[in-house]
This record gives sequence, structure tokens and C-alpha cells, in this order.
Amino acid sequence: LLIVETARMEPFFPNPEVFLPGQMERFADGLKLLRSALEDAEIHVVVPDVASELNDELQLLAGESQDKFRLYQVSELYPMENPELASQSLGFRAEKTWAIDAQGVLAAEQALNHGRAPSSRIVSVGGPASGNKTHFRVPPGYPLSQLVGTETRDDETRILDGGVITGREIADSQIG
Repeated sequence: LLIVETARMEPFFPNPEVFLPGQMERFADGLKLLRSALEDAEIHVVVPDVASELNDELQLLAGESQDKFRLYQVSELYPMENPELASQSLGFRAEKTWAIDAQGVLAAEQALNHGRAPSSRIVSVGGPASGNKTHFRVPPGYPLSQLVGTETRDDETRILDGGVITGREIADSQIG
């Protein structure tokens, strides 16, 4: 069983409305490749239950997939993006549950179809101490100091990898 998260309910995660439009063919190819690599595992794509162009595109893609994957709309209640909780809440009874986000599906497609690792990833910067609340496309290993700056940091400010609730604090030595 593979759960594909197209959105995170926590704030400050990259919004799929930013990086998925125009990528549906690659996303569908990535799902097919992952299904094949996982020996025809069930794939469940989890999307928030909100009206959006992206959800409309994903609905259309699911209809064209010939049951290669199923689309599940879930309420935006935290922490539905937790694979274990999502699996239980949606009634899946798999011995093993794997999870990947939408950027991971695009990365798998690039690696398996084109033989190269992704050269960038979308990251988001936000929060009360952030002067520049936005999304950035950056290469892996890009110095966080270039994105968040240092002028607004104080003893009350933390830089997190992940969301406010499930993220982990990044040590000053990792900021670059």
C-alpha cells in the first residue's frame, strides 16, 4: 500500500498548487512507475476536500487511470498527512504502508524515466519572524541562511524542518 500525499495540512509546507500545475503527465507517469516498482501495490492519492483546479485535474487523472490508483478526499483535519493515521482513518488494512509526497512522485518520475536525480525542490518559508514568506525552488543542499536570513533571528525564533507541530528544529550549524 502506498499513500501519496498531495498536500499537507500543517502550515509552511510547499503548496502543491505551486508545483503540480502543468506536471500532471509527469505525476501520472511517476505513479505508474512507483506502482510497477512496488509490484503492483495499491496506490491511494490523498487530497484535501476543497474545491480547486488542482483537485479537478487530479479527479480527471484518477478517472483516466484505469484503477491504477484511487483518489481520496479528506477533511483538512490535522494530522491526516500522517500515513499511519490516514491508513487507519480510511480503513486500509495493509501490513505495510508506505508514504510519499507529490514532490517525491515527481522526483521518482525524473529518476526512473530520465536517469537523473532531481536538481531542485520546492521549499516554503513563513512564520512570524520571516520577512519573506514565499516558496523557493532551490537545489538540494542550498544554504538555509540565504532563504531565511539572520537579521530576524533571536532566542525566541526557531528554524524547523517540517511543520510547526511535527517538524524538528534545525541546529544553527546546519543553516549554512
